[in-house]
Amino acid sequence: MRSTSDYPPPVSLSPPSLVGLPEQEDVFAVEHLSRLCDGLAQQRPNNLRDLLNTLALIAPLLNAIPNVVFFIKDAQARYLLANLTLARRCGFKTVTPLLGKTSADVFPAQLGSGYTEQDLRVLRHGVLIQDQLEMHLYNGRETGWCLTQKLALYDAQGKIIGMAGISHDLQEARANHPAY
Repeated sequence: MRSTSDYPPPVSLSPPSLVGLPEQEDVFAVEHLSRLCDGLAQQRPNNLRDLLNTLALIAPLLNAIPNVVFFIKDAQARYLLANLTLARRCGFKTVTPLLGKTSADVFPAQLGSGYTEQDLRVLRHGVLIQDQLEMHLYNGRETGWCLTQKLALYDAQGKIIGMAGISHDLQEARANHPAY
């Protein structure tokens, strides 16, 4: 078993200062994250550590969107970076306990094993997953539908070194908001 020092240092994603975003800004932020994933696919960092350091600059944005999960995984499908939304949906109060684990380690068996198999296809074969309709965990660990994007991350030599993913909830936020 590898020690935690074998992993790149986690990126600290501090909780958002906003309670919620107006719907218009939320749509903009989701589109921005989708463009970020596209940009990651074209970047060629020397290693995952360099990529994680770059992503630290947008960490507040990653945590400010309550209906989106975002993550970076290493070549063994272990979380290296995740937003607070994903950590909370996995039952954690912070991101740290999630790091170094696979989806199969943190999600219920009926969901987690399928996510990990999908991750390994991306990591081994460079499969691009776009707009995959999937059952996910929402807040309170209730199930709900999401659209998922996953893509391989390549180093400067063209070798797959990890993957990035984003899942966007399909259920409207206002359906659960106490103001409605």
